[in-house]
Amino acid sequence: MNTVLDMSKTTGLEINRGAQLIAVRFHTVAGADLAQLVRDFEKSRDEFVCKQPGILGQFFLSNGQGEFIDFVLAQDALSLGKMGEIYTQVEATQAFMAQIDRATLSKTMFSVRTANTVITEGFYGLEMGSFKSAALVEDVARLSQAVTSGYSCKQPGFMGQLLAVKDDGDYCELSFAQSVSRAIQTCDGYMNNEICKQFLEVTEAKSASLEFWTRLA
Repeated sequence: MNTVLDMSKTTGLEINRGAQLIAVRFHTVAGADLAQLVRDFEKSRDEFVCKQPGILGQFFLSNGQGEFIDFVLAQDALSLGKMGEIYTQVEATQAFMAQIDRATLSKTMFSVRTANTVITEGFYGLEMGSFKSAALVEDVARLSQAVTSGYSCKQPGFMGQLLAVKDDGDYCELSFAQSVSRAIQTCDGYMNNEICKQFLEVTEAKSASLEFWTRLA
């Protein structure tokens, strides 16, 4: 198996091609307390979400500008769908949902295209790079994995990287790191690395956008 981390030295989530991710973005209602929001998220995660079949992990992130992401990884779309069908009906999720401003809520689905990725469980920084490409999905995925094995995994604080296709057809490269500063440092090095330049050549530069998120739980 071609993993991006040495599993003899670290533990993490193994993500296979075809795995599904959902990112639920939102702002909180007025007066919401951040510490309580994190506690309520952890209750929802530990007592319900991560106990459901096929759910690989759930993370809570902030961009530091008042926006949050509830990020769930599942082994397939069926597992994610079954969990989502009853999410709003169980007691463990109610306190967390009560703090979400529903008018700001949006959902994005991702389908993982790279194979046998490992995400180290202790990551605290996430870079999400979205872009369009006219290249074949297989070629974009191959070049992305070349970046991971030839560049990203050698950078300080690296904790995993994968390529996904969003439900709008755009691509998203997700890079996990020890911190946001480490994620930014890795991202900044792309233009100085020949492997990364080959990957960037198949992206539509005007469509590219970068976001950096800090994991809260």
